[in-house]
Amino acid sequence: MNDTNDRVTHEQDIPRILQNTQAQREDLKLVDIHIEKLSRRVLLGSVFAYVVFAALCITAAYLWVDIATGQQASRRAAIERKLEVTEKELGALKKQMEENRAAARERSEKLAVFFEWFIEGKYEKILKQGRKLSDIASTPLERLVVQHVTTDAKRQTSFDAYAEGVHAYNAGKPKAAIGHLTRAMKYDNTGPHMPALRYYLGLAHYKQSNYRKATIHLEAMLKSDQKQKFLDDHALFRLGHSHELLKQNNQAKRHYKNLLKSFPKSQYVGIVRSKINQL
Repeated sequence: MNDTNDRVTHEQDIPRILQNTQAQREDLKLVDIHIEKLSRRVLLGSVFAYVVFAALCITAAYLWVDIATGQQASRRAAIERKLEVTEKELGALKKQMEENRAAARERSEKLAVFFEWFIEGKYEKILKQGRKLSDIASTPLERLVVQHVTTDAKRQTSFDAYAEGVHAYNAGKPKAAIGHLTRAMKYDNTGPHMPALRYYLGLAHYKQSNYRKATIHLEAMLKSDQKQKFLDDHALFRLGHSHELLKQNNQAKRHYKNLLKSFPKSQYVGIVRSKINQL
């Protein structure tokens, strides 16, 4: 009886079980569909992410290219500016070199004329242009040469003026002699002819009654190391007489006594002794 009841019960549960099974199958189908949709969404998301990543990479690449291109453009512009500045500097340097060459040619021409004047004996021109040429000379060698030639020109001009002064004095022209001898001293007052120049200049001033200047130059001659070459009784007498006329009696006596000692046979011995006794 019980078995019959159990069988009936099981038979009654079969439709319900089948119904539940069918429902579970439908739920599984829904799950599968849902999973498939999720898979599609994931796939689409992955594809989208890849596309976005690729786009970002491409954008970054373009940005890098733009930056690199911009940097290269900046560098190129900077280089072009430097080249432009360099070209200007080169142009200025070239212009300066041309000006220097022109100035050097001008200096060379003037120095050549300068040397021609020296060879031709045109010392006055050299002395007039010497300062200008010293300013023109740019190198130490040029300045040294100009200085040397100018110094030689001064010495030669001084000697020529000295010779003219001596000639004028011997010709009985003391005033002209003073002019020449003074000009000689202007150009060179240290040359070997200075003792003789002082001698003649003192005598010329004496003849012109310029006794103070006569004493100055004759005293200077006496202080020279070469006085023995030019000292004579005429110079000592005129020197003593100049001091006497200037009321400088002690100096006059000293030179008169020097004359008696140095030139005992001089024509002025008698006059000098008399003057010494009177002073």
